[in-house]
Amino acid sequence: MMACIFGTVGIAINVMPVLVIPLMAFAGFYININTLPVYFLPLRYISYFAYGFEALAVNEWSRIDEIGGCSKLPKNSSLCLSTGHEVLESLGFKESNLWPNIIILFSMILIFRIIAFIALWIRVETKK
Repeated sequence: MMACIFGTVGIAINVMPVLVIPLMAFAGFYININTLPVYFLPLRYISYFAYGFEALAVNEWSRIDEIGGCSKLPKNSSLCLSTGHEVLESLGFKESNLWPNIIILFSMILIFRIIAFIALWIRVETKK
């Protein structure tokens, strides 16, 4: 898609990190989304990494009832999370967001494909 928009693969390769790194940074696996300032929240909602990471985390942690290894720490210790639900809470994720995240990801794929097709069509039409 980016090569169609920018014209060459070289330009697309140079531009993509500028677009992708902020989306990765605010997706939730580098910075906890509970600690994000309000003015960065829109970046989280346009980040496809955020939807994928939340769906993955919910899929992996929602069915974990007990995490072993925390028996030596006091029960009120925040150093050890004892259930998958606590892990999801610490990340700021909700179990009910699994299917909405998957639907949003597939919608983004469809939108990116349409944008790529339109960019390619415009590029071909201008070459005629």
